[in-house]
Amino acid sequence: MPKFPLQFKTTVQSSCAISETWKISENGVQAPIHCALPLEFKGPGNAYTPEGLLGASLLSCIIGAFKLHCEKSQVSFGLLSGDTIIVMDKDTTNGLSITSIDIHFQIEQASDPEKVKKILETTIKDCPVSKCLKTGKTFHIIVR
Repeated sequence: MPKFPLQFKTTVQSSCAISETWKISENGVQAPIHCALPLEFKGPGNAYTPEGLLGASLLSCIIGAFKLHCEKSQVSFGLLSGDTIIVMDKDTTNGLSITSIDIHFQIEQASDPEKVKKILETTIKDCPVSKCLKTGKTFHIIVR
């Protein structure tokens, strides 16, 4: 069991130009992630967007915790696939807000499909990244 509280440091380096990517790194990981504004905001469109990274963070947190719970429960699966659709819209002050996140999971070759689905549902409720996102989230789960 890790010693709490845990800390994760992320570092960003960027120039001023909106058409250029910036680099994101975490705790000395050798390969930084390149991030950019989406095309819709005059970005170059050739790198991860903050919105895409939000979806990736949510999916990755759930998947990592799910894998730990599956191992502890002695169930397995062949492949887990997930995707998010993040919707951004103008809010009441004409600012931008993420208004919904639609999350899909598909699990193939589950050793015990009912138990695996139940573990994923519990993991989703307990995910720290999901808990900190106040935006409405809808989850769709298919287990085979």
